[in-house]
Amino acid sequence: MSDRNKKDSKKSVLLYGAIDERTKSTVYQSDAYMGRFLLFAILLDVIYRGFKYGDPLYDLLLIVIIGGGISTFYQIKNKIFANNSNFRKGLFFLIALSLISAVVMFLVLFIFAHR
Repeated sequence: MSDRNKKDSKKSVLLYGAIDERTKSTVYQSDAYMGRFLLFAILLDVIYRGFKYGDPLYDLLLIVIIGGGISTFYQIKNKIFANNSNFRKGLFFLIALSLISAVVMFLVLFIFAHR
């Protein structure tokens, strides 16, 4: 490794000081924990407000679903998550079952709401 590459890999910033692989890994992991916390905090807030006020706040629920989906699809793309073929089949089955359940519940609620 040349001196220039060593100098570039040890950048120094005001907040973290010298940045190396350990610093990057720690920062990325802490951001991941923060993101998970925010997703679950928003989800719990939606559940609480849905029960208390009767308003399910679909916009916040959509943020939780999209945020979880982005993380999951990125991990699948990089072959970190769902790298086993049996797990992929099970995940597909679970998604299909969830979609079918959602459609059935929508139809049931639609039929009972229009009586």
